[in-house]
Amino acid sequence: MQKSNKHEQIQAIKQRLNDALNRSKLNINQLTDAINESNDIEVNYGTVRNVLDQSKDAIDLTTVIAICRYLHLDTAMILSRPGTKDTTYQSNGNFLASGNFTVLDDPKYFGEFHGFFYSPNHKSPELIRFDLEIAQKNAQATATMHYHGRPTSVEGKPYTDPRVLYGTPYVDARHSTIFLLLTNETGDFYFLYFNWQHFRSHGLYFRRGIALTPSSLRDNPVLFMNFVLFALPIDEADTSYVSGLLAEVSPSFCISQEKVNQLRSKEPLIESFFQAFGYILEHEKQPMYTINETQILSTSNPHMDEVDVIKAMLLLKDASLSPKRIAYEDVEAYAAFSKNFLQKAKRKD
Repeated sequence: MQKSNKHEQIQAIKQRLNDALNRSKLNINQLTDAINESNDIEVNYGTVRNVLDQSKDAIDLTTVIAICRYLHLDTAMILSRPGTKDTTYQSNGNFLASGNFTVLDDPKYFGEFHGFFYSPNHKSPELIRFDLEIAQKNAQATATMHYHGRPTSVEGKPYTDPRVLYGTPYVDARHSTIFLLLTNETGDFYFLYFNWQHFRSHGLYFRRGIALTPSSLRDNPVLFMNFVLFALPIDEADTSYVSGLLAEVSPSFCISQEKVNQLRSKEPLIESFFQAFGYILEHEKQPMYTINETQILSTSNPHMDEVDVIKAMLLLKDASLSPKRIAYEDVEAYAAFSKNFLQKAKRKD
């Protein structure tokens, strides 16, 4: 390779690394500290500075690799020929560092939060507690989740230590949302997505959002569920209300007459509710069909072939009360309930 081409190649590498560093909002010293604290390749300030200095052709491959690993860059793209279009910016996750998606820097969202979601076994009613710490380290926000489920080993013995997942919180300022991708070396995976709101006088005390994770069952279908975050721990006696917060976020919901009767006989609060609002509920009451797709499809019937059965169910489902989409607009009364009842005993104000 001619010297001019070598110079162009080195400058292209340096330019790509500097572009990535600018998107990360770290300076050179912060980047060096972060790489060394990540227990990966050890680097020193002078070498990192030389690698990023575009007035020199000095380059150190080990340092380039260390920077790529920490900033989650595609090494092949960074080392590619000058003029190569950076397609990885949109394809491998580096788009998160673009101007539209920035690392969370709102101090009102820093701290330790206490959350709930359901078990990744979607056939289990188990409610899982987790702790989510969002902190700023070396000018970069990080997220750490401690998952307090009751996983068991292959011998059926429960693990005593919580699983720990790590990630980075990002803000989509255009749409006022925060999202986190949390993973660990054993393959656990959670994607959390919730609304971002600018607080003036207080920090985050309550938030509901969406979680995506693989189901723990053998075929590992994608599991879509709600989660909830609190600034303060919730007493075990109040978790029945948390379960309601984890239900489908929708302006209305349906419940069977049988279940209503059971609750009215067991919970005086439910009886009082129906005494107070029965005139509204009776007006809206209507008989319902419960159509179990699995049961229908597993039942042979000489009067209809499977294609017609599926066609019929799709037409029925389209006309059903099942929501076609959900606008994730939280009910303000639930946020107030969280602050004034669920967390009241532990608040200092």
